[in-house]
Amino acid sequence: LTLSGVTSNPVTITANSPGPDTQSIVSAVQQFVKDYNSAVSTIEQQVNTTPASEHNPTSYNPNSGSLFGDVGLESLLGTMRETMYTPGTGLPSGMAALSDIGITTGTSNGTLNQSSVSGMLTVDTSKLTSELQSNPNGVKAVLESWASGFQQTVNQASGPGGAIVTRIDGNNSLITNLQSQLSSMQQMFTQEEANMQAQ
Repeated sequence: LTLSGVTSNPVTITANSPGPDTQSIVSAVQQFVKDYNSAVSTIEQQVNTTPASEHNPTSYNPNSGSLFGDVGLESLLGTMRETMYTPGTGLPSGMAALSDIGITTGTSNGTLNQSSVSGMLTVDTSKLTSELQSNPNGVKAVLESWASGFQQTVNQASGPGGAIVTRIDGNNSLITNLQSQLSSMQQMFTQEEANMQAQ
């Protein structure tokens, strides 16, 4: 509040009740959508990359395509997409899902949109801003309910004891066992070589 002079008549100042920082909320939602789309794109790229041919040594990469058709990652993608459309439990119709506040996979316009098919999200900032101004508590309830469900989905995959962590632990255990077997076989071959040399 800037006081820039003295008035000769009384001045009335009307203070409205506090409201949400609409711009910051819209920016935060846009950043989430950007990060979500990046994660989906990365996972899709991995599960759709076919293994390089082992018959072409110049282009062969043992790590290329190692997650091709991975059931676990494809299941995670499906669960993430389902979470985007699932209405919050106990929330009223019309203000229960992300689509009710302008977060969708895009509007159908009669043409095939590959990003929509892939489940990429878009934000209708006009709708989100309008809902924040007219029903901030409703938007808050939608975001809180959705965030709780999405966090649970992520934790089941990547949290302690989650599917991804369990797979990594299992693969590390397998690597350790294979290394142990390799070491034992190497010792056996070395001893066998020594025996043959002695004969």
